Amino acid sequence: DQSASANDLLRAARESYWSEDFERSVDFYQQLIALDPNPSHKGELANVFWKMKKEDQAADLYIEIGDWLKSQNRMAELINMKVYVDMVNPEKAKQLGALIGQ
Repeated sequence: DQSASANDLLRAARESYWSEDFERSVDFYQQLIALDPNPSHKGELANVFWKMKKEDQAADLYIEIGDWLKSQNRMAELINMKVYVDMVNPEKAKQLGALIGQ
């Protein structure tokens, strides 16, 4: 069933991340997102990209999930993401700033 597959992919993605097999983790997250495009999965994938020093890919995903975070009133996470994105791409960070009201 689809939810078992999604749960298995999420577990595999996280296990790969924690064992620092980031390439494998990315593969699992991409498969998971194709099956279940939940914004939280995209946020976790963004964190993997950040850890891999692929900041632009991480920033793009952070921006993509910004509206979702705001709709859940998760402003602290949005602010933290903006701080990270500001370090590597202040232009992209402006998009998050607009959501925060900065």
